[in-house]
Amino acid sequence: MQQGAYNEASAMQRGSTASLSNLVMIEQAGVANMSQISQQGSGLRTTVQQRGTGNMAASDLRGDNLESLIQQTGDDNLVLQQVQGQDQRYVIQQEGVGNELRQIETSATTRGYEVYQRGNGIRMTIVQGQATP
Repeated sequence: MQQGAYNEASAMQRGSTASLSNLVMIEQAGVANMSQISQQGSGLRTTVQQRGTGNMAASDLRGDNLESLIQQTGDDNLVLQQVQGQDQRYVIQQEGVGNELRQIETSATTRGYEVYQRGNGIRMTIVQGQATP
């Protein structure tokens, strides 16, 4: 648990196909906190909880079982996420004014998602798979 302003938490994990373990849990409360997570393969799991104003959560995941629970409460918060895919599951919750979600997913599977945004001035961009004409 990080409290205060301008805290930074980052984690980078690379799994192997022999192991399903991966997990990152970050909890931050305050102003302008940042969490950056990049996981590559196997079981994966990311949980970020941020309370406050101007916080940012960036998550990358990549392949295998996946999951990502990101929860932000406060104003002007940002979630940047880029999943790649397999068994999926994302739950992104933002409550407050001026929050933004940008997510790109290049997997053909569509078993992920549950987005909940509540407040004014919210922005959301989701690109699911790169369609070819």
